[in-house]
Amino acid sequence: NTILNTAEAFINKYCKENNINKNFYDLKDWGFKSIDRNIKVREFLKYIEDEEFFNDVRYYDDFLRFYIRNADKFIFNFITIGTKRNLEMKKHFILSTLPTIKNVKYIGFEHDNTKDSVDMSDGIQIDDKYENLNTNAKIKILQKNYIDTDYNKVNDIREDLYIMQNWKQIGESIEFIDKHRDIYFKDN
Repeated sequence: NTILNTAEAFINKYCKENNINKNFYDLKDWGFKSIDRNIKVREFLKYIEDEEFFNDVRYYDDFLRFYIRNADKFIFNFITIGTKRNLEMKKHFILSTLPTIKNVKYIGFEHDNTKDSVDMSDGIQIDDKYENLNTNAKIKILQKNYIDTDYNKVNDIREDLYIMQNWKQIGESIEFIDKHRDIYFKDN
């Protein structure tokens, strides 16, 4: 849900199929209980492992604009968590649909792994889940997507954490940081 609207695509489809009048902005929790208190995790997993899944998923528009402007300038490491089948499909989708795949690396972890095993010491990490931001990245950006949930709740004040709503804000901030990298990345 950081570069792709995964949760929104799932919620739209699930609510349509189950005649529920809710949308992405009603999401308050990691397990979708705020959408339907009877929902089972296996329903979400079944959806994200279906071949039709990526017909419903889209990149966030502002992410694509940022990516296109900066594909030659930055290295993009897409670090994601999912099931084995979902990770294979996600990798294929990303590598086959980005306008260019210069400077792109894809790292997929199954659910029992965490992102802090990746060395991010010379980079900026962006994630929509607060607990995933426990890495060694110098700058961490929590992407809220205009919702407040149990998984994007900020539990402490941190000097290395920036909270942003969308890719327009994120892109502008990264481009600002890049212009002033001597301040933000003093040790490199």
